[in-house]
Amino acid sequence: MYYDKEDRKMKVCVYSQARCAANLFDNSKLKDYFRKNNFEIVDSYQEADLILVNTCAFSQKSENDSIKIIKNIEREKRGNAQMIVFGCLASINRERLRKEFSGLILTHNELVKLDEIVNVQKSFLEIRSNFLQPEMLKQTERKKQIIWKILNFLNKVKLSNRSLRKILFSGFDFAPSTYYIQISTGCLGACSYCAIRYARGRIKSKSIEEILEEIKFGFQKDYRDFVLVSEDSGVYGKDIGTSFNSLLLAIAGINEEIRLYIYQINPSWLINNADFFIKQVKNNNIVFVCVPIQSGNNRILELMDRGYRIEDAQKALWKIRNNCSELCIASHFMVGFPGETESEFQDTMNFIKKMRLDSMAVFRFGARPRTPAIIMFNQISEEVKLKRLKEAEKVIFRTRFKSLKIPVSFSN
Repeated sequence: MYYDKEDRKMKVCVYSQARCAANLFDNSKLKDYFRKNNFEIVDSYQEADLILVNTCAFSQKSENDSIKIIKNIEREKRGNAQMIVFGCLASINRERLRKEFSGLILTHNELVKLDEIVNVQKSFLEIRSNFLQPEMLKQTERKKQIIWKILNFLNKVKLSNRSLRKILFSGFDFAPSTYYIQISTGCLGACSYCAIRYARGRIKSKSIEEILEEIKFGFQKDYRDFVLVSEDSGVYGKDIGTSFNSLLLAIAGINEEIRLYIYQINPSWLINNADFFIKQVKNNNIVFVCVPIQSGNNRILELMDRGYRIEDAQKALWKIRNNCSELCIASHFMVGFPGETESEFQDTMNFIKKMRLDSMAVFRFGARPRTPAIIMFNQISEEVKLKRLKEAEKVIFRTRFKSLKIPVSFSN
């Protein structure tokens, strides 16, 4: 066991404002790592002897928030407590982070160095953590209670199962009692606005055998909802000589009680595999898929380097919806990309209105370090981006509830 000078077990806090699935996996694995090496995990950094801060740099706001959190912790922690800062910011804007923090900084790939730093017996690479930690389970339980209250109300107004899903599944994290499996990290994309590839690197896939073993383990623990997490599930396996198609075929043979949630997959894969996916929705009981479209305009998609045309994505999505009526389809959109005209913005709004996907989120473009988009001409003003963001949020809200015949209005 590990003790401090006062002859007590050392306390470790893993602190994060990041809520993406990949960072939640990092937090979960780190907590398991320290628990299995006989450290005590605490929720409050003010009680900890060692504090690990997981940073986010998805947007400028999240980067600024990470810096603010680091400064707050440095000011409020115990005098002799040690800090380690890691995560996406360490890779995406290390120069700024180093100016703000003088302690130890680790990228995601450098977390293995913890073995040497804290002198553990069970190595970081030996830890497999794909289920929710107890503190995360408490959050899930609270969500379940809220969901059942909503269900009871909606059942009174006799909404269809699909209508219920349109409300409840605003994201895979709203599914109660899910078992999360990270099938890969990194991606093969080169989206001009995205800096996450610098943080996560090229695709690194788990073997199909390992994933099947994890699903079976979760099933034995009474989980039935399994979330396949990846930066892009469609390129799963390309680094190890297999494919996402092969993975889905292998999962189909485990147990018919299993429900799959896919987060997330590039539209290009669905365009090329729509018929296959339709079969797998039925064979694998796939109930949720997140397909980030980003823009409804082809010129903007080309500037984003997304690799598909909006007509092809729309055709594939229509085909899937017409054949898989119970499948919930989610998507992300971006507004204010450099050079986006008002007409091109309206193309995205029209796509949203026409497709009426079950769950949609919208983000405004934010220039990130080292990305091609940061030096593109015709950058959109923050005022215009905010205006478009608010309009898109209203359109999405109205669209999601239009089919439910719930009156929606906004005051100016």
